Amino acid sequence: MWLPGIGELSALLAALCWAIALVLFKRSVATVSPLHLNVFKNLVGLLLIGLTLAIQYGLLIGRGDDLSAYHLTGHDWFVLIFSGVLGVALADTLLFYALDLVGVSLMSVVDCIYAPSVILLGALYLGEDITPLLWVGTGLVLSGIFISSRHAPPADRTRGQLLAGMLLGAAAIFCIAFAIVYCKPVLEKTPVIWATAIRMSAAMVPLVIVALLRSDRGTMLRLCRPGRIWRLVIPASIFGNYLSLILWVAGFKYADAAINGVLNQTSVIFALILAAIFLHEPLTRRKVTAISLAMVGALVVLYDDELLAWMNP
Repeated sequence: MWLPGIGELSALLAALCWAIALVLFKRSVATVSPLHLNVFKNLVGLLLIGLTLAIQYGLLIGRGDDLSAYHLTGHDWFVLIFSGVLGVALADTLLFYALDLVGVSLMSVVDCIYAPSVILLGALYLGEDITPLLWVGTGLVLSGIFISSRHAPPADRTRGQLLAGMLLGAAAIFCIAFAIVYCKPVLEKTPVIWATAIRMSAAMVPLVIVALLRSDRGTMLRLCRPGRIWRLVIPASIFGNYLSLILWVAGFKYADAAINGVLNQTSVIFALILAAIFLHEPLTRRKVTAISLAMVGALVVLYDDELLAWMNP
């Protein structure tokens, strides 16, 4: 019987944490604008990352380690800053708008374009190979998204809003994928916690500026004061902007990348179940079909080499 090791368990828990965060974020955007929600969750994430760095920095000094390893070149700074602005400030704001329009279960279908996007962008930007099965997997994912876009909209949404939400969600996931692929060479030589802190800090600058320029900037200030909304946004920020990150890193550290990628993709299943239980989003056959196609497509993308070897022994 297969039993998960620490890497596999971390990957599964990362998927579960992200699914929980999606449900909490969905409930949060009912009362908080996507922009303000993005600012607040990054503020919480920065505080937690800062605390982690403080502890890590103290431990490093205690061991006498050489901290020069954390020095970055000017180009490295630019890459991480651009990646943070695109992949956190812009992408997460678009994602919250999409989440508000389409809900957790349909957003989970759109989320499946992440793996194909990363591999496609890796081929274009990093020169990695594209196999025929990659196109097959991508086609399956896009088929799932198309089927889900034909789903009857919720009672308080029009079909146009449903389509707009799917497009915004796809744009958000693509921006996240591009930002990660773009900064991959820098991430390979930079500690994850430090790189994350830089990306989050860079994202906060345009987010705070835009939030303060809006006519409803008082909402942002009220959100920073303790209130009932904290019962949703703080747990959502902890699960989605801190725990899932740490567990994701642990998964890649202790398990094979392919296995970790597949287990991370189970967030789609977790999100579907949690949305049905806590948000009462209907679990229709169309949704199940769409998510099944998208999941199979993601698996084909992740296991293309193995499938090609099996078909051509």
